Amino acid sequence: MGAVCVPWVLCVSPCHPWVPPPQALSPGQLYRLALELEVPESPPNRRLGMFLVAATCYTRGGRAVASATRTAMLRYRSGLLRALEAVALAGLFLAGAAEQKQTLEVELSPAYREDPYAPTLGALLEIRSRRLQLYGARLRIHAHFSGLR
Repeated sequence: MGAVCVPWVLCVSPCHPWVPPPQALSPGQLYRLALELEVPESPPNRRLGMFLVAATCYTRGGRAVASATRTAMLRYRSGLLRALEAVALAGLFLAGAAEQKQTLEVELSPAYREDPYAPTLGALLEIRSRRLQLYGARLRIHAHFSGLR
């Protein structure tokens, strides 16, 4: 089963495309790419343990110009700590003002440089686990500005 190259795809079984504006990344600029995941603290997610997050950046014609695979997992919290939090924040949980979730930031590339001769037209982001429960995901692209402009 092959993956389809769609501009800036987030693949979380099923895939949901996101198309960036033209010339989203400046040529020659350094970027930090990170995927932010909102994950519920559910028993299935706690049992899952580690899972893989993969990213492949594509240029014209679907040619891969960069790829990375990283591991991620929920931070451990003891049953006693979860119970104390549930009692202390019960009112907020019932009112819907708080949720039992964790936000995980998975750094995909600490120094991605946009190639002026082969600009990135899309990316395939994959969470390689069918059992992970997920509230949401955001691709964060942080520019590393240096020198005078």
